[in-house]
Amino acid sequence: LLDPHPLVRATANALRQTGNTDRAEGTPPDELAGALDIRVSRGCLDRALRITDTLLKALALHGITAGIDPKTGPTRLHSGDITLTLAISEQIVAAARRPPGRRTTVGDAVPVRPTAMLTITVRGWVQRQWHDASKTPLERRLRGIVIGVVELIEEQRHRQAEHQTRESEMEAAQARYQAAVRQRSEEAERLRGLLRDAVRLERANRIRALASAVEAQATAQGTLDADQRNWLDWARGKADWIDPVTKAADPVLDGPGPKRPTPWRG
Repeated sequence: LLDPHPLVRATANALRQTGNTDRAEGTPPDELAGALDIRVSRGCLDRALRITDTLLKALALHGITAGIDPKTGPTRLHSGDITLTLAISEQIVAAARRPPGRRTTVGDAVPVRPTAMLTITVRGWVQRQWHDASKTPLERRLRGIVIGVVELIEEQRHRQAEHQTRESEMEAAQARYQAAVRQRSEEAERLRGLLRDAVRLERANRIRALASAVEAQATAQGTLDADQRNWLDWARGKADWIDPVTKAADPVLDGPGPKRPTPWRG
């Protein structure tokens, strides 16, 4: 490779330093932190790096930059607010059938062999793959792959805009719903308060009617004394306290509560 893309150079150096240049069966991302997601056999590594180098440089001409997620490892393709993942892998097949009569046990590894057929996978909200073919290898399809990635980005941008629109509509609908629920709850509470006030007013008027009846009877009989006058004042005061319209204060019920005495400790 002449003047390779920085990520291609970093990946090649990382593979050489670790000695792990055969990744057809996959290598955990943390083993090659900072390397592109390329999982191929040793014999296909140089070719995979050349394809990746050409692809990344071509994508850069369309404003699509590449990077590596330091935490999760996948290769990222960025275009504005859109991010996709890029991976190059080698197709593998079973190396051979199991001998007749041999039973498979849990944990048995299935032997595989690389096929030298590569696959480019780009994932976002949707996924697209391009596979090697005997007559049309990936090198001859890179222009179409670049166009496909650009189209995938535009599709994801469109879907993302639709998703954001739906989210905004859902948030607005939720806000309207919550407002309606709150209004209904507040209206019910106001009604309960109105009914409580109506009951209190009725009770206050009944107490006033009782006091007037007692006063009229005592006056008619000539038995209205100081104790009865005190009781009448007390009863009417309680009626005024109960009445939600007058809202008179009660010197006892609205005053400070009694203070519990505490034992003296010398």
